[in-house]
Amino acid sequence: MKRLGWGIGAAVIIVAAAAAFGQGMGQGMMGRMGQMGQGMGGMMGGGPMHGGLFTPLPAMVPSAENPLTDERIQLGRMLFFDTRLSRNRDVSCNSCHDLSNFGVDGSPVSTGDEGQQGRRNAPTVFNSAAQAAQFWDGRAPDVEEQAKGPVLNPVEMAMPAPEKVEEVLRGIPGYRTAFRAAFPGEAEPVTFDNMAKAIAAFERVLMTPSRWDRFLKGDTTAISASERVGFM
Repeated sequence: MKRLGWGIGAAVIIVAAAAAFGQGMGQGMMGRMGQMGQGMGGMMGGGPMHGGLFTPLPAMVPSAENPLTDERIQLGRMLFFDTRLSRNRDVSCNSCHDLSNFGVDGSPVSTGDEGQQGRRNAPTVFNSAAQAAQFWDGRAPDVEEQAKGPVLNPVEMAMPAPEKVEEVLRGIPGYRTAFRAAFPGEAEPVTFDNMAKAIAAFERVLMTPSRWDRFLKGDTTAISASERVGFM
């Protein structure tokens, strides 16, 4: 009987502790739900969620140092698909960041110059301009700097030097016209740095805002009632 009494007492203590823990968890969850509800309340009223957990994805990522003009974006698009930026003219930016395949090549590692295999998977180019850093190791601060790397990488596009890239581009009349339009007022607009700026300008508009982002901006009809309940 003594053992039975001790067992019952221990069970009572455990149940009481669990109830207290559950009450604390419930209060914590209710508090968080209340905070989310306040955010949702502001959003449901037609405005964006300020200071909330989510921020709408922008349609583009502007840059004070690299203005996103139509001419610059169009030039960047041409360069992004051009295999002439590679030594053997068989690899482009789109080879590893295929825009028809979610911005990737779908391979464990990418294939570059003369069939060489890289050491890392190619990340998607979509929305990448909004990231804090570029490349898997974060060694490039922005897409302008990132765009230079693969062109000169001996495993990727394998161009021997920036000057060789400039030589190729200056030998194409269409590019001379496009660079002048994209970089007006420059004595020599066809430069390696401007090539990178143009590609980056194109990548800065490769954003994928969706109806979820419209919802975050205040469009309460952008997602269904059941989806709103799931969000809450």
